[in-house]
Amino acid sequence: METINITRDEDICLKCGECVDVCPNSGEKRLVKDPVIIHETDQTPYIANQENCIGCFSCKDACRSEAISIEGIPEIKSILIEDKLYDVLKRII
Repeated sequence: METINITRDEDICLKCGECVDVCPNSGEKRLVKDPVIIHETDQTPYIANQENCIGCFSCKDACRSEAISIEGIPEIKSILIEDKLYDVLKRII
């Protein structure tokens, strides 16, 4: 399985921290010890432990500035017939 790679464009990031709030493996209610995304007050959120990312796309979907990109899940998309089905699936997982 290919490694998930999360990137964030620092130039367009609004520093709102919504990516942290929606990520199941970041923020106060995270499911893992080491958070995927860390956001300290008045700082730009940064990708700290992307190995803990589950590829749910929550951070990307919540990002108002579209500063987050996620790569490394092509095998899921390649087995689906329609792109719409892929979009539904990535919201579920």
